[in-house]
Amino acid sequence: MKVRLMVVMTLLLATAVLAQEQVNVAATLEQANKLEAAGKWQEAVPLLEQVLKQEPRNAEALYKLGTMRGWQSDGRKSALELLGRSCELTPDNPEHCGAYAEVLSWNSQTRPDAVSRLKAIVAAHPETVSARIRLAQILSWSDDTRPRAIELFEQGLQRDPENTELLVGSAEVLSWSNAGRGKAILRFDQVLQQDPKNVRALTGKAQLMAWKGMAGEALTLYDRALAIEPKNAAALRGKAEILNWKGRYSEARTLAQSAQAVAPGDDRALLEIARADVGQRKFEHARAVLADVHGNPGPGFNDTRQEVRRGMGTWMDAGFAARMENSLGYDRFTVGASTPINAANRLSFSYQPTLFDGSTQNFNSNYFEVALDSEPSDKLTTQLQFGAETINNVPVNFGGGFDLHYKPISSTVVRVSFLRQPVEESVLSRRGLNLPGFQGEVNANLAAIGLGYYNSAHKIDASVEYTDGVYAGNGIDSNRRFSVEGQVGRALRGDHPYIRLAYDANYSSFDHDADIHNNVIVPGITGGYFSPTRFLLNQGVVSTSYDFSKKVNWQATATAGVQNVEAQGVTFSNTQFASSFGTKVFWRATPMNELRFGYEYLNVYNAFHRHLARFTWRHYF
Repeated sequence: MKVRLMVVMTLLLATAVLAQEQVNVAATLEQANKLEAAGKWQEAVPLLEQVLKQEPRNAEALYKLGTMRGWQSDGRKSALELLGRSCELTPDNPEHCGAYAEVLSWNSQTRPDAVSRLKAIVAAHPETVSARIRLAQILSWSDDTRPRAIELFEQGLQRDPENTELLVGSAEVLSWSNAGRGKAILRFDQVLQQDPKNVRALTGKAQLMAWKGMAGEALTLYDRALAIEPKNAAALRGKAEILNWKGRYSEARTLAQSAQAVAPGDDRALLEIARADVGQRKFEHARAVLADVHGNPGPGFNDTRQEVRRGMGTWMDAGFAARMENSLGYDRFTVGASTPINAANRLSFSYQPTLFDGSTQNFNSNYFEVALDSEPSDKLTTQLQFGAETINNVPVNFGGGFDLHYKPISSTVVRVSFLRQPVEESVLSRRGLNLPGFQGEVNANLAAIGLGYYNSAHKIDASVEYTDGVYAGNGIDSNRRFSVEGQVGRALRGDHPYIRLAYDANYSSFDHDADIHNNVIVPGITGGYFSPTRFLLNQGVVSTSYDFSKKVNWQATATAGVQNVEAQGVTFSNTQFASSFGTKVFWRATPMNELRFGYEYLNVYNAFHRHLARFTWRHYF
């Protein structure tokens, strides 16, 4: 009797335990769903794993866990296996099988299978919005099939014209082409009229505003989205994209990393991280980031990949410059090559033959240079250069220098430099003359230290620099020069076009005036270069740039102001007009070929009225 009672109690206990386990599975799934809805899907993962230990064939748990594995950068293989099992168990479930097809689409080899599966789902379940959107998104990745993607969205909207998912999804695809962006904005606005807090519509419209050059409006929309959903990946990477365009790469990288932390499978967040790395010249790290990108994250991916290839590759330059100036003009040719040594160092070589056109004598020179650019850390960059020059009947002259930039904090940069270079102002200063006795061939030997600051919130920048050194030549006295220059500016527009206004002031002084006056050369003193004993320049600066396309950029800077000069026969109180102008055009003719055109004009007191034109062709191997 006792034995029989114990058996009955054991069976009752086992039944109760099994019943409890079934209740636990349902409760655990419900808890996992609540965590996912709250954005805490990482906490839901172990709960779903627990469910699958008890019920390995639970299709809902397989679907949920597979979806979450797909959000992890290292979980795509697991996602494929889990979602595949879910689809096998529920072959008529369009959500489960659609999610499996989506993961298949991430690999180019299995993408055709994904498209076939989604087409079958849409044909069998035309009312299923998620499968229709997934198929349309995959087809939108290719220019050839993008029209079919838009057609799928239109067919879905015919069935349900107010469906916000279809409206937003179609607007996102339409926004990829200039022709469709007007319609895309209307659809985003339609969604926002229904739901002003629709984050996808806010971020989608913000992206369009950014592409149209309306960065301010885009940032406002992104901020609205982040106020609703502070960890929204699209808004975070959208702001990162704009900051990358503005050159604020450190801030952009931080935002893009936050986006990736929220959505590890978001390829566009990885793209913005890579863009920030390219901007900071961390090409090797950018290449590693892009290697984790699957599929096509959208416009800019191929361009960024090409930027990495160019940054890590070897290139050659060929160029020509012509200077027109009364005292000394020239035609200068340049041939150069550059190759990376490793991720932090690049070695460059150049050769410059120059044909000088002097007012009293024509002559030639040949200049050879080697330079090493290094980036020992995120905060420090350096450049070392050394060159040698030969001119007929003149001893070999050596030049070069170094330049160091250090950023103690993101807003501040310290610059230290030294440069020895020829003074190209007259035949006497550049070539030298026999008077009798060789005199001239002056070189500037200048060291500088400067500090720069940029306030990103208010778009204000300021800089100050102190320069000191000597001008020295053959048969003439050394002449000390020092300068103090300061500038403060503010960007009025961030881009399309970029516009900056600034005020610049420069005070310089030489120990003595070594210029040529009244065609008289004083032995031991005259060097033939502009060397006022006092010089003060106050000027306004306007800078602008515009991207006509991803391949063509234009930049220009103009200055105008007044200058006071003290020199032989000139009093400091005599105020004169000063101006300068420079413009550059950059054209990437092909992914591996770039052309640069430039023109500069300089009007300084009565010594210089220079016109300088430049052209450079760069080819990447």
